[in-house]
Amino acid sequence: MKLIRISLIINKLVFEGDFPQNNDLINEWAFSSETVNKSSLTNLYNKAIDPSRIGWSSYEIVVTASETRIEIRPTFFVDSTDDKYRETEKILIRAIENEIEKFVYDNEAKSIEFNLDEKSDDNDYNVFIYSCPGASDSNEFRDFISELEQDTISYKIEYERSQVTDQGASGGIYEVLLYIVDTITAGVVYDLIKKMPEFKIITNLKKSRIENFKKKAALCLNTLPGNLELNEINEISNGNKNMQVTFRFNRNYYDFVFDNDNEIIHFIQKQDG
Repeated sequence: MKLIRISLIINKLVFEGDFPQNNDLINEWAFSSETVNKSSLTNLYNKAIDPSRIGWSSYEIVVTASETRIEIRPTFFVDSTDDKYRETEKILIRAIENEIEKFVYDNEAKSIEFNLDEKSDDNDYNVFIYSCPGASDSNEFRDFISELEQDTISYKIEYERSQVTDQGASGGIYEVLLYIVDTITAGVVYDLIKKMPEFKIITNLKKSRIENFKKKAALCLNTLPGNLELNEINEISNGNKNMQVTFRFNRNYYDFVFDNDNEIIHFIQKQDG
């Protein structure tokens, strides 16, 4: 059973000058489901967005252990980002909402049961990022995961993100932050990873350190660690082993910089969702 979140956001774009734009949250749906996955959300997007009526649009799907979410973003061309919606645009918005509401009705769990009895794990995990620009999925990554499972090598996925843009020329990115158990038996995995340019190995970083980052950031934002979604992580090349980490919380993004002792030395709200 997972929490599913669907957001409908209209991207208002002025197609002249500096191309000012504004994202307008129209509606959000949150429900629990055993049937919704990345594939079904992609199908929802394809049903809800009629390319003959909405030429430009994009979506982002993020899958974590506890939650799966999609943001559907049609683009409306306007004279000003303050413009009210025209009647034809209101009809389009309502049509999209109807598709989403039908999807929620068909997939929402009628009774909710969560298994909170997670097995303890004393192992620590190394951190890898798989990134494939221009794709929304990767058979190569699926094959790699199958090899891990065949060799009974423990792994965890922090997030799996698919961003697809259909405007002008199609584009996007497929990205996964992956933890692989830090044991001798995982050595063969490193040999495979080194042959795959899509993988980035982040040195000086373990899963336990990321969990520490989450706890410190949650205290700073006055929330629980489980409410933070890891969005991006990079090692800062300054010789101090500092890490730049972006978390998503309440549709806002926050940049943190942690020093080698995992203390926050800088944070700022990066952008609105």
